[in-house]
Amino acid sequence: MIRELARAGGPNAIQTPPGLDANRIPSIIVITVDTRQPVGSGALRLSQSAVSKSERRLSGVISGHSIYEGRLQVIEMKPVTWQAVTTFPSAKHVCARTHRGVVIPAAIALAAILAFGCSKGSGGGDGAGKGKGRGAGGDAPVPVSVAEVTQADVPVTVGTFGTVEPYASVAVKSQVNGALSEVHVKEGQDVKAGDLLFVIDPRPYQAALGVAEANLEKDTAQAALAQSELARSEDLLKSGIGAASDYDKDKAAAASANASVSGDREAIETAKLNLAYCYINAPIDGRTGALFVDRGNTVKANDVPIITINQVRPIYVVFSLPEQELPRIREYSAARALDVEAAVRGGENRPARGKLTFIDNAVSSDTGTIVLKATFDNSDERLWPGQHVEVTLFLTTVEGAVVAPAPAVQDGQSGKYAFVVKSDMTVENRAVVAGDSFGDKVIIEKGLKLGETVVIEGHLKLVPGAKIAVKAPIAERGDSAVSIPSTDTAADTSGKATKK
Repeated sequence: MIRELARAGGPNAIQTPPGLDANRIPSIIVITVDTRQPVGSGALRLSQSAVSKSERRLSGVISGHSIYEGRLQVIEMKPVTWQAVTTFPSAKHVCARTHRGVVIPAAIALAAILAFGCSKGSGGGDGAGKGKGRGAGGDAPVPVSVAEVTQADVPVTVGTFGTVEPYASVAVKSQVNGALSEVHVKEGQDVKAGDLLFVIDPRPYQAALGVAEANLEKDTAQAALAQSELARSEDLLKSGIGAASDYDKDKAAAASANASVSGDREAIETAKLNLAYCYINAPIDGRTGALFVDRGNTVKANDVPIITINQVRPIYVVFSLPEQELPRIREYSAARALDVEAAVRGGENRPARGKLTFIDNAVSSDTGTIVLKATFDNSDERLWPGQHVEVTLFLTTVEGAVVAPAPAVQDGQSGKYAFVVKSDMTVENRAVVAGDSFGDKVIIEKGLKLGETVVIEGHLKLVPGAKIAVKAPIAERGDSAVSIPSTDTAADTSGKATKK
């Protein structure tokens, strides 16, 4: 059907929009129909009702369309050479052809050039030239939102995701076998180091201590007797009455008795230690977790944990960054401890602040990242072990940087650009070099000057030289929003931008 439309009328000259190379204009197919009156042709039949709904597709011909100021626009796009304009009764059709003269169908146009339109002199039908154009090719100004380029001290940050880890974590286990006779702690309770948590039935270990103490008394008496026998044998040997062999036996018996006494003393210490292990105390300050063994159950030494204690004040946040960031991190952290913010996703907009305290000693060869750790005081316990948080590492601050709202910087085929508002209420396409971004703003390293006004909304309908009308600023845009009086006529669009 598009080919039929292109053949329906003869080509007419079209004036190249200002500021664009005629040989490099991306060709488009734009069918603009005034929906305020019925329109028809052999290949395209439209009416007021047919285009009243923006979701309607017209017999599969329209690959994309929108209704703006009472006009339906149908757009297809393909990189070819701009050549001709064809006109139809009650409608205006801008058709692009290749050097072979064939109209090429394409995908939906996504650029500001969709507002080119036709010149008023491309007539031939009663509808041609009656509707107002948009942007550089028409009389009606394009409604946009603008903001002023400002100056600010900008923090240079690196963002990533991290995981909260306890400052210390202890899995409490029994060091002796026995029945869990007493539980002195509740799940989720804050405890201090040394607080009594559990008691293992101490009676068997008390009895073992008593046996060890009795053995000591017995062996001590045996050692004393052996020492007396040794002294008598020594006297007899000196007087020539006793035999040397008897002396040697008595000496060995005395030494053995003394060794038994030493062993008994060690056995008593072991019994006392086992008895002490029956009373399990908190090894660190922290908060208890779930209780894994209930009272009355038998536990084994160094088997399953009874409970886990996590120290959450202070607390760690562990995160990883690409190895490319390591030189900057080491450079800035050598001068001072770097600040780190951790924000809980879905939580309050009040991130916790801490300090970078650890840089791993090696980059992971598998992931190409370096592990870092920040320490947070966490006095309000906002961070909790196991949480996933958004981490912001503050490297330095750029003082007096030129900044603009992030939506002002657009991506084009030749790089990043911004539409700058001129004093005559037209726009200029300016190439820019953007630096780091922070929040909803971006540092402008090159291309924009302090105090200039840039477009932040409405780019798709703009071309270089297009006339604009500034929409009323939205309160949420902050102080950077600029208000310029807007009118419906081109004659009132010559005023200068003023800061709100």
